[in-house]
Amino acid sequence: MQGDSIQKRIEEQSWEDIAHMAHTIHIELESECNGTKKLKKEVCLVKHILHEHLCNADNVSDFLNASLFITMVKTIDKFEKAFDKHDIKRREFLLFLKAVLNKLKKEKLRVEKPMERKFEFKKMKGVVENGNKFI
Repeated sequence: MQGDSIQKRIEEQSWEDIAHMAHTIHIELESECNGTKKLKKEVCLVKHILHEHLCNADNVSDFLNASLFITMVKTIDKFEKAFDKHDIKRREFLLFLKAVLNKLKKEKLRVEKPMERKFEFKKMKGVVENGNKFI
């Protein structure tokens, strides 16, 4: 149920508000072993990159960059596997990323460089064929 409430809240927010949420969300993992320290650093880096990207309203205001979408799908999948590997129960940031991804799904798709369109869609096809549940 918590994921559904986060999803509805994100859908109602502007991109600027979501960028602020990405900036202020607190990342905390249960254990402090070496593997989780590295994972926490990676999560914090993704949090910072997402905040910076969403702060620029032109990036997501009218169109979704296909490479951003694919990167988000792969990042979420990577974090889910890492969280499972380290038996991490606190997944608020992962739920937040999924909610942002679902909001991004409603945007129009754009490939910035027309010659790369075929390459971008091949990457997306690979994500879909791998049975990813986010698409």
